[in-house]
Amino acid sequence: MDPQDRGDPALVVVQDKSVLVVPLTSSASVLLYFFDTGTGLPSFIDVNPRLVEPMNAYFSGVNLADGLVRISAGERLTRQAPSQSGVRTHMLLMALLDAASRPRPRFAVLAELAHAMAGRGSFRGSREELLPLGVDPPGAVPLGVVLSWLFARPRSLLGMSSRVVASYALTPEAARRITAFDFP
Repeated sequence: MDPQDRGDPALVVVQDKSVLVVPLTSSASVLLYFFDTGTGLPSFIDVNPRLVEPMNAYFSGVNLADGLVRISAGERLTRQAPSQSGVRTHMLLMALLDAASRPRPRFAVLAELAHAMAGRGSFRGSREELLPLGVDPPGAVPLGVVLSWLFARPRSLLGMSSRVVASYALTPEAARRITAFDFP
């Protein structure tokens, strides 16, 4: 059986170093590092604890965050029960930012907010993931700030996500160096 199938670490030898790939959950989050046998020290390549749709999974009956924390603490997990299919979630804040990119952005933002409040359109039968105001009233603060900004200057936030991603994303130079690496 392949170690990846059991959720165990997979060790791959690359030149004089080992690459340890630890699958953290079934959502493909991994801990990836080189282990230098000469120094006995790890060199981290990527620690990716990001989970894809953790709230959707949680509302569907699977707690990915709990599994990630338990594995990080050294526990061995048992197989989880299957998730419930058909669970729909949304992130209103992201929907509002998207609305600001449409023609007539103020109207689009207001219309998106109205759809969300009425549970219409893409919000029908869907639960909020990021700012569930019913259980987290202080979540209204960032929502209010973003809404105020979108009404005052709707197009000003359009480049925000690309600027944020650029601050931590893999650079073209780093990608070139990785692809140029002489793997056996």
